[in-house]
Amino acid sequence: TFTKETAAEMIGKLASHNLPTDNVVFVMGAADFWKLKVTPFDAGSGIMLIGNDNRLLGIPVVVNNAINRATQKGAISGHAVGLGNFKYLPVMQHGNIRLSIDATSAVASNTDEVYTTINADFSCTILKDGADAFVLYSKSGESDSDL
Repeated sequence: TFTKETAAEMIGKLASHNLPTDNVVFVMGAADFWKLKVTPFDAGSGIMLIGNDNRLLGIPVVVNNAINRATQKGAISGHAVGLGNFKYLPVMQHGNIRLSIDATSAVASNTDEVYTTINADFSCTILKDGADAFVLYSKSGESDSDL
């Protein structure tokens, strides 16, 4: 099982490669997030591993089920937890933003609702090689660094 010691080991792995830990986040699926949200930090304190501020050992936690997919369109399976430094990985919106409003289709009229859809294109770019790193924990208990 994923523990606070495992989380600390993952942070140490990034730090051991002289990578900054000021912009790191944990990434995990919803099932693991909610399990850790009710797992006590220690006996009797009432503090949980992931607190009300959604941080694990002071580091923000991002919930994304895609970390548990074997392929891009595959089913969600597994219990992977990642720790990444995304300081030099900006996300940028480019191109036109497309807005569609649907109040007349069969689906919208049957529910008496108006559907608003916004479509946009986004991309990620690594600005500095080697500055970003990702440590992955799998349920087998092994931590591997993809540096």
